[in-house]
Amino acid sequence: MSQILRVKSVARKTLSPLRSYSTVKFPEAGFQPKQIQQKPQIRQFANPLLHAFLIASTTYIVLHSIWIRLEREEKEQVLTQRSKELEETIQTLLNQKKQELETSSDGRKWYKLWLWK
Repeated sequence: MSQILRVKSVARKTLSPLRSYSTVKFPEAGFQPKQIQQKPQIRQFANPLLHAFLIASTTYIVLHSIWIRLEREEKEQVLTQRSKELEETIQTLLNQKKQELETSSDGRKWYKLWLWK
């Protein structure tokens, strides 16, 4: 049993890791690193910049849609209030005109009241 575990652990160490981007490679004992450091290249920043842009644009779209919805609700309240006021005004005018017709009818027809005063 212990031989199987030893074989598996040796196999894991010798196989290349699946995630090579997350491993750190240390120089070997006889290896001398180059004295010249390389400058970072623009393509190394492409993925982080793309992710930042995607997150920023998604956030903007979500916040803008929420703002538009709230503004629409506010405008809808104002317009419904205005329509209620106008309906009340129309109803009072109709009631006044109806009372005028009822009180001033001397046996004449309604169309004569409107056309000939």
